[in-house]
Amino acid sequence: MMPVKHIVAACMLLLPLLTGMRDPFQPVPDRCRFAEIALWRFQGMVDVCGQRVGIVRDPWGAWRRLREGDSLFGGWRIVLLNKEELTLENDAGCSPANWRWRREGTQDDKRNSGTLPLRADDPRERKGEDAPAGDAEGG
Repeated sequence: MMPVKHIVAACMLLLPLLTGMRDPFQPVPDRCRFAEIALWRFQGMVDVCGQRVGIVRDPWGAWRRLREGDSLFGGWRIVLLNKEELTLENDAGCSPANWRWRREGTQDDKRNSGTLPLRADDPRERKGEDAPAGDAEGG
């Protein structure tokens, strides 16, 4: 026969399961999938026969074409699409109920970032040479 302490301990362990309480050591379920949606990247929009098509990259690196009215995972639906942003809406009681992806990057970002090498005729490349008059290094 089990001692009373063991019976009480077993009831205490089973009580959360019987009352529907969740395990406090497990992460809270993300039914709106905010962690996943934050990893998507909106790259821009194209016009195809008068219909706007958004170009996005999902968290796994795949490119996707999305249109207004398309449904995504977790009940998210595209409600607004323009060249600068894509807006999603969720009617499943998520808070916030709207999510906005702003366009990231442009075609000329690398050129403007200063990471490309300088041109051969750039005055900054003439170290040790006689710089022309009026140049920061010259006379």
